[in-house]
Amino acid sequence: MPFTLSHHPLCDRYKEGHYIRVGKYSLCIGCTFTYPTIIVLLILYFIYNPFGLLFERYSWVIPILVIFFLVSYKLDIFDRSIIIKILSKVYLGAVVVLVVLYASYLAGSSIILKVYVAFMTYMIFVSIFSGIRGAKMWNMPPMEKISIL
Repeated sequence: MPFTLSHHPLCDRYKEGHYIRVGKYSLCIGCTFTYPTIIVLLILYFIYNPFGLLFERYSWVIPILVIFFLVSYKLDIFDRSIIIKILSKVYLGAVVVLVVLYASYLAGSSIILKVYVAFMTYMIFVSIFSGIRGAKMWNMPPMEKISIL
């Protein structure tokens, strides 16, 4: 059985497009490209603070980036090829960092409030993303068509 560094099982459902093979290792595309992007951007933020101008003058760009990502994800635009999928994971990491840091920026000068707002924003973002992803994965009907009876 090949070793996997992916949370996806090695079965037919996840065989294509969910992980990449590096030698004998299977790596989850999402984790392999999203988390390093987040880490690099956070390091850049804490060393250089490159987002100050963006937050002060161009804050309207952040909701556009989020909406573009969510709409593109829902429409399966990012699943066209492996390169586009990898780039979408880098984009996801960048959007998460920008949204969390911007929410923290809006929280003011209290470090406790900044950390709390950043954490809550991240949790809301993950919940929304997981809901869209879960509905897409299981091909669920829209909520108004779900019947309990």
